[in-house]
Amino acid sequence: MNVDIKLTTVREFLAIPRDEFVKEWKKLSDTDKEEIKSLVAKEISE
Repeated sequence: MNVDIKLTTVREFLAIPRDEFVKEWKKLSDTDKEEIKSLVAKEISE
């Protein structure tokens, strides 16, 4: 996954301010977006 934001955990990722998140999200490829969505879903379900 070649994401500009270096994430150590999904929890840290979720702590990113919304406007910053949206700006970075728009830069991601569809593949990266799907990977992040699945990681977040997995984290939430635990």
